Amino acid sequence: MGLIGGSLALAGTSNGHEMYGSDSNLNEVKKAIDSGSILSELSISEMAQQCDVIILCVPTVTAKSLLDEALSGKAIVTDVASVKGPICNYVASLDSSKIEKFIGGHPMAGSEQSGYDSARADLFKSKMWIVVPPSESSLKHVDLIETFVTSIGMEHCLLSPENHDEIVASISHLPHLASFALMNMASDKAHGNEIMLRLAGGGFRDMTRIAASNSKMWIDIVKENKNEILQSLNQYIDDLNSLVDDINSENIENLEKLFAKSATARNSLPDAARRLDDLIEIYIPVPDMPGVLTQITSLASDVNIYDIKIVHALEEDRGVLSLVVSPEQSNGLVEKLKNAGFNPSEVHLSKKEADE
Repeated sequence: MGLIGGSLALAGTSNGHEMYGSDSNLNEVKKAIDSGSILSELSISEMAQQCDVIILCVPTVTAKSLLDEALSGKAIVTDVASVKGPICNYVASLDSSKIEKFIGGHPMAGSEQSGYDSARADLFKSKMWIVVPPSESSLKHVDLIETFVTSIGMEHCLLSPENHDEIVASISHLPHLASFALMNMASDKAHGNEIMLRLAGGGFRDMTRIAASNSKMWIDIVKENKNEILQSLNQYIDDLNSLVDDINSENIENLEKLFAKSATARNSLPDAARRLDDLIEIYIPVPDMPGVLTQITSLASDVNIYDIKIVHALEEDRGVLSLVVSPEQSNGLVEKLKNAGFNPSEVHLSKKEADE
């Protein structure tokens, strides 16, 4: 009943499912019951007999130790661990009747926060749930898992355990490890130079936000996905060494190509803020003063905002608020902002233009 389990309970309950939970920390279970996200506590063996689906919201190593009990009844079992090879390999060694009842899963959603107090019903909205059945699975129960994740507002895709672990090593595990290393380097340099971390701007904070993640969980991930992570790390190191060479030799042409290619790739990321082919990002310089965000959001009260973020400018007493909206609504919002004394600018986030 931590961040993921608690959020799944909240999302499931708010979308009409009867949710039950279990946790070694009884205080977390009590919070979940008191808040209405679960009806009551059930043991895993009770869930196996009484429930349609069991979701093991624990690290891979723990999930493997719970599988025999979870698969002992009629329930279909899935999990949320971010490494799929070890658990799917373990399931493959079980009886065929148990193999077909396990459908691995990985919701591509989370936070640097942890615990039930951080759980949110909307944590999974418009995010991707990766469905990862064991290679020996008959796939007969995949539809049940896909139906559930769709019901809580998620999209889904199907990957093999090997393909999953290779992909997440690059897009999830590597960024976290890079964030840990960058934060550690800056922390070491800040010894005897205390002003350093106070001067850290939005870029540094964006890149190191996930360094506050659960350290024990990441130890397990590194151990479970060692080979794929090492491959991604080595490729990243090679790219950094190429960057060192280009800077050292002042190869401006290569640097310009790198920067342009990276910008194009970043702008075309199909994240939740850019699921439509055509969106507008509005940048609004805002002073650092009470009430300014309330003023802007009230002006946008009738606008569907796909994404919102704030970039703080270290050198000035202001920041820049970014709102991503549809082209149909951007003109009216920009006009309202100008009439209210703001100075907004617009960037067209056309996927076609990004690809070009």
